[in-house]
Amino acid sequence: GGEGMSSHTVSSQNDKKKKKKKRKFVKVHVGSVRPHRAIQSKNNQVLRGGAPLLDMLPDIFEWPMAVDNWEDDYGIAFFLNLSSSCYHHFDQQTTLGLLSRDYYVCEGPYAEACRAYEQFMFDLAKLIRSDRGLDINETHIREEVTRVVDLERDIANATDTPEDRNNPVLLYNKMELGELNRNFTLEIDSQKFNWSYFTAKIMDTVNISVPESEKIINYSPNYYRRLNFVLAKYTKRDLQNYMVWRFAMNMVVGMSRAYRDTRKAFRKALSGTTSEVAVWRQCALYVNNNLDKAVGRLYVQEAFSEKSKELMIKDIREVFISNLNDLAWMDEETKKAAEEKARAIRERIGYSEDIMDDKYLNNEYKDDFVKQHGEEPTLPGIDLSHDQLFFLNFAQIWCGSHRPEQAVNSIKVDVHSPGMFRVLGSLQNFPEFAKAFNCNKSSNMVSDNICRVW
Repeated sequence: GGEGMSSHTVSSQNDKKKKKKKRKFVKVHVGSVRPHRAIQSKNNQVLRGGAPLLDMLPDIFEWPMAVDNWEDDYGIAFFLNLSSSCYHHFDQQTTLGLLSRDYYVCEGPYAEACRAYEQFMFDLAKLIRSDRGLDINETHIREEVTRVVDLERDIANATDTPEDRNNPVLLYNKMELGELNRNFTLEIDSQKFNWSYFTAKIMDTVNISVPESEKIINYSPNYYRRLNFVLAKYTKRDLQNYMVWRFAMNMVVGMSRAYRDTRKAFRKALSGTTSEVAVWRQCALYVNNNLDKAVGRLYVQEAFSEKSKELMIKDIREVFISNLNDLAWMDEETKKAAEEKARAIRERIGYSEDIMDDKYLNNEYKDDFVKQHGEEPTLPGIDLSHDQLFFLNFAQIWCGSHRPEQAVNSIKVDVHSPGMFRVLGSLQNFPEFAKAFNCNKSSNMVSDNICRVW
């Protein structure tokens, strides 16, 4: 999913199937979690085998290609992305198994990634069936894998282009919730998906009533229209195969070697390497991703003071406003409106207030330090001024190298420019850099036409 978005499941089963199969729920008390105890050694990964995934599959209505008699025992699960702010935002699926819609042509530079993707799915389904003691019909598994990839290709082609996704005018489609049911109906096996019911059930968990007249923002109206034609081509078994595959493919990283090896060729095709992240780092990332506010609180307590936050916001706001006077392309009326908007901006920089109660000290800005303590001496053995060291540190942050496969992958899916251009591009248009290093006008680091927006 995208940033700040959460996934919810809406399931449909008839009464008979509901009685036959009970859903399981796991209650987690966050306050009792001890991350150091949750970190498992490699030996524990081996002992677990595929248990974490196999034990969870029945709770999400199973993976049809990895179990027998799916139609008789399970219903259909349907995933949608939903996020909320002052309005509800209905957005399209934001990630794909192959990361970018370009890959699904499966030709030329993308052929290897497609082959590895299909093999990953095939090997994982085969391994699960083997661990369950089920018969393995490779022909049938291949057929189902092909259907899943065809489905995902159609979904990828139905999504909006990256250019459209970056166009705020196209994204802002304000309407009432009831209009989603009237004009953006999704239908599977002659059963219509009820947007109002879905939204009401989600918001009911936080005791909020949502009427049909609720204002919503539909980020992807064209995607939903195209998606209905895609769904009409596939069965509920195909959809369940796809949705559970997307879940299962991300589970293997924490399981035994046999399970992790199923994705080795796929990892190589996308990133150019088969080496895995160290277990300790996997654990740290897992805790950080799943307990982000708790971890953020620890950082704030250790390294971020309230005073530095206030100074940062104040300085950024004032510099922004002062720069408005230098913008030749903006008329006076627009400048005045921009200043009013800048002064009305809510201060949400550094960290969210809901994770901070106590105040801790941190280093203040250089200018304040100089006022109080005088200019610092230069570093011994390094013939660089403080301003030059500032820019050097900025550049070092983005130092790195990429394998060709990872470089292509980054261009396709990363919203940021490659590190090299984040450094050179910004500094070429920053006169203070040229001043710090005494660059002459013919230098590559001095732009003939400085690009300046604000």
